Amino acid sequence: MLRDLDAVAAVTPSPLLHGHLRYARAVLADPQAAPAAYADLMASDYARWPWARARAELAFGRWLWREHSAAEALRPLRSAEAGFARIGAANWAAKARRERMRALARHQ
Repeated sequence: MLRDLDAVAAVTPSPLLHGHLRYARAVLADPQAAPAAYADLMASDYARWPWARARAELAFGRWLWREHSAAEALRPLRSAEAGFARIGAANWAAKARRERMRALARHQ
């Protein structure tokens, strides 16, 4: 499916499509490719898409929590929670809050 979407993205200048593809590549990446995929994801410009930005931050925070450091995960998880709350995505904000609390408990 990603190959098909990559083909569409090659001829479509849609920044949101490209952002969603970066998200998919990051969350589906193998352990060796994940750092570069998450770096690419987090470098994306989501200024016009706050939900996509918060979703990217949530995924990045989860990955940091699993693979690196709970302390490093706190910032993107806090930002994801705030971003979801700002746009009224209460269930997503609650999910980000739960992840942040897990990271905080591990960090302490």
